[in-house]
Order: sequence, then C-alpha cells, then structure tokens
Amino acid sequence: MKSYVWLPFLFLISPLFGQDMPARTYEARVYGSAYVLNSRWHTYWPRLPKGFDVGPFSLALSTSKGAKVQELELGYYGGENDLPEYTQQLRQVHLRYEYGVYIQRKILKEVRLRVGGAWQVFYQHREEMPTTIGRFRSDWNRVGLGMDFVSHFEVPLRPRLFLDLSVGLLNLTYALNRSYYHNPGLPEQQRTLSHYEIDYLGLRQLRLGLGYRL
Repeated sequence: MKSYVWLPFLFLISPLFGQDMPARTYEARVYGSAYVLNSRWHTYWPRLPKGFDVGPFSLALSTSKGAKVQELELGYYGGENDLPEYTQQLRQVHLRYEYGVYIQRKILKEVRLRVGGAWQVFYQHREEMPTTIGRFRSDWNRVGLGMDFVSHFEVPLRPRLFLDLSVGLLNLTYALNRSYYHNPGLPEQQRTLSHYEIDYLGLRQLRLGLGYRL
C-alpha cells in the first residue's frame, strides 16, 4: 500500500510508544452520515438529485493531548437502488484523517467545540444492470481525494459517553472517473470513458457520531 495511506495511521498510533501516555486521551466513535442537495464526495447514491441522502456508517479512533486532536476513520458502504430502466449496485470505501483543536471556551458550559481539517481517500464502484431491452450493462469506478474544513460539537451524555455532531464546510474534491459500457456494437476503445473531476463546495455533509472516551 502507498506510504501516503499509512502515514496518517502511523501518526495516530505513535503516542502509544511515547513516555507521556498518561496525559493523552483516546476516543472511539461511530459515525452516520447525511448529505444535503446530493453531495458527491462520498457517494453517487442515489444518482438522481435528491434533497437529503443517507450515506455510509464508519468507525473512527481519535487521540488528543491538550487541545490538539488527531482522528483516523475507516468507512464502507454497499447498497442497491431500483430505477425504472436499470438496477444500481454501489460499493465504496474511504479512509479519512482529521487534525483539529478544541476551543477552550465551552458552549452553554457543556458542549465542546472542535475545528480542524480533514483529508479523505475514497474508492467507489457502481454497476448498472438494465431491466429493459436495448440497454447494456455499465460499470463505473471513481477514486479521489477530498479535503474539508470541519467543525465538531460534542454533547456529553455520560462521564465517558457523548454525541458528536459535525458539519463539513469549504470542501474540495479531486476525482478520476472511469466508465465501461458492455455494448458489443461499439469498438473496444470506445467502450471506456475517463475524465478528471474537480469539485469545490460539492459536499454539504452533516454527521452524527456516538463517541466513547477510553
């Protein structure tokens, strides 16, 4: 695996081997995502524009010392969508690294505010199977990097348990899209289409997480 994928993970676990472990805290989170106005960073799903979409669930581990915090997240999503002319099947995986700081002053004396930047590598595969005569199967692949400015609002529920509401803003996405049409009537070189995509402010994401302080 490429070194840039492992580097955030090494940064995250490196405190385990230090001498200042008592001053450091660790937290585990489960995130659920929602997308507003058909955002495109994580998913093609659904393909048609929609006002509110539900995205993948993911697991994250974070470590903090003082006000600084690092978080590594891994997420997977798979699903199926039945449309009038074809059926879609989607698979996607993402690896996300976030670095941020906690604001010293709490909101309403209870809510912790955290701000920072996130970098995400993602891969998506979509397969479309026709249900009508005259159409052919197609495969779509998308791989890319997303960058985002994120704010977190952490609401305590128990001494160690808390809710984490995060909002993604000011995002930028680079992606390579490749499609292949299984149409025997086309020459092989015409069945494949590839193009790059740069999307600014394409992600409008709300995420609700459940966290536990280890």
